[in-house]
Amino acid sequence: MKKLLLASFITGALAFSSVQTAHSAVGWCGNNWPNSGSTHASNADINIYFQVWKQSVTDSPGQGPSIAGTLYYREVGEPTYETVAMSYWGDVGNNDEYTGAIPTAALSGVGQIEFYVKILDTTDGVECYGNDQNNFGPIDANNPGTFNITAATSQAVNVNFSVDMNAFCGATIDSVVATGTFTGWTSSASGGAVVLTDSNSDGIWEGTNTFALGSSPSQAYKFIHFADGSSTANWESVSDRQLVIDDTSPTQNLATVWFNDNPAGNVTSQAVDVFFQVDMSQVDTFTTVYLNGDFLGWSGTDMQLNLISGSVYGGIYSFPICESKNQGYKFSYVDTSGATVWETIANRSLDIDDSTPSQNLTSVYFDDIPPAANLSDVSLLVSPSGNDVVLNWNLDPLATEYKVYRSNSPNFTPNASNLLTTLGAVATWTDSGAATSNQLYFYIVKSGN
Repeated sequence: MKKLLLASFITGALAFSSVQTAHSAVGWCGNNWPNSGSTHASNADINIYFQVWKQSVTDSPGQGPSIAGTLYYREVGEPTYETVAMSYWGDVGNNDEYTGAIPTAALSGVGQIEFYVKILDTTDGVECYGNDQNNFGPIDANNPGTFNITAATSQAVNVNFSVDMNAFCGATIDSVVATGTFTGWTSSASGGAVVLTDSNSDGIWEGTNTFALGSSPSQAYKFIHFADGSSTANWESVSDRQLVIDDTSPTQNLATVWFNDNPAGNVTSQAVDVFFQVDMSQVDTFTTVYLNGDFLGWSGTDMQLNLISGSVYGGIYSFPICESKNQGYKFSYVDTSGATVWETIANRSLDIDDSTPSQNLTSVYFDDIPPAANLSDVSLLVSPSGNDVVLNWNLDPLATEYKVYRSNSPNFTPNASNLLTTLGAVATWTDSGAATSNQLYFYIVKSGN
């Protein structure tokens, strides 16, 4: 690709010089729990949990300042929402978690409740709405989540839990428990977690919990194991399992599941060194390149890669024995301003080959975008049109795509962080609403094939 003519346009009637104090914005919110579509008994409050992340605010211990959460709920068909001011619940990694409750009084005689959570950043008035843990959303007033409301159980029910632990290699399983909404999520047997046993040493652990008359028929749970004499509780990392109690019978047998839904044979039988490679030739400027993934974390700067040759960066990650063979990962880089830029494609998928102690992955282009061929310069005309800014250029017969970049700086370097759009073989594009933002914008268009 070759950089085309640089053009600038001052939006709005006047442009003023001002000094502002920079602050980070809310970067993410979501993980709403319980999930939309879940079922709840009418005889107990529905406690809602919601997480938010703001750089340099929520990643410090304790409640981050200037964040407010509000829970909205109503019976389906009602015109207005009731509101509940949510309170800080605790830290979940770098996120702050907030909680609020839909009261029992709002559930009596109701078939379905609509709800959503709004996070407000009081420093700039920005609102954030997020998804639930099943990725439904964003949940807001126009797309509310729903809870199904049902009567409590009509009799006591003995529910039998069963989990297959045969996928664990290189570890001695000492004990297994089931815990969930019905135990307060304790990991301790003395605290009420359901103790499971393997009475015939077949690797399948079983146990029973009695749900009393009047229990909520909708429950969530997970399994926990303790191994090799350690007191460390090893929780399942899968999403919470869902249980709907069948009170038509006093006994309910749940199907046996694999711990972590990870069947035997889906973990590494030996340690494997995997060599990752990424070609950065299509990225104009950057300082460092990183590998991130399920096995490292997703901070954006998890494992720095080294220059191997040309524009290819690489590094080796050693997966231990008994690691899941299926891993997700992405590459990222830090640009010259210090900002982390992620690949925008879906998570890459790694299937570890444990038939050999080393595995070399083929080099891929960052964001799966190969470098485009250099083409001739074309003229770029920038002009206002009402509330919009219109870009026009002459078509190059060899070009199959055009990339439009925008920045507030006149000498900026086009990269993934300031890319506005990628177009086909067209000769015009409109930056809708740009003329109303009272900003000084500079544009660059690159052609490629």
